[in-house]
Amino acid sequence: MKGFFLIIIGSLAIIGCNQEKSSKKKTVDNAYIDSLKKTADTTFFKKQFTRDFAAAYYYGNRKDSVLMQLMKASDSSIRQVIVTKNNRRIYFAQFYGNGQQKAEYNFDNYGSNDGASKEFYENGQVKESGMYKAGFRTGEWIFNDSTGKQIEKKSY
Repeated sequence: MKGFFLIIIGSLAIIGCNQEKSSKKKTVDNAYIDSLKKTADTTFFKKQFTRDFAAAYYYGNRKDSVLMQLMKASDSSIRQVIVTKNNRRIYFAQFYGNGQQKAEYNFDNYGSNDGASKEFYENGQVKESGMYKAGFRTGEWIFNDSTGKQIEKKSY
């Protein structure tokens, strides 16, 4: 009886851990996208004929000089988001077909990588993470395998 009870507790712990891992899946930040759409005073659409993208949607705010480009696949899923301000990139995110985020980068006023950056595997595990400063990797960067196990740590 004790053994049976321990097996049930262990199974519940494993299920709980697996659920925690799957909840780490990072997908489209709809709140951020919606906020940019709401402030847009200009919108337009352009068909794309590439393997990854079927359409591009643009939302612009002339007052703030902000332009958001949403690239969508043929199933209307968002595959890439680029936000520029004063013609310089300030945000970039890319997504796999399953909705999982592939990469996220932040940029400085000059359009160079700046701040926290992450790349993900299709299963949601972080592939690599670290900081950029003025376009260069800085500080500690962590590299993981597809299970989330750290395989390398580098200092820049």
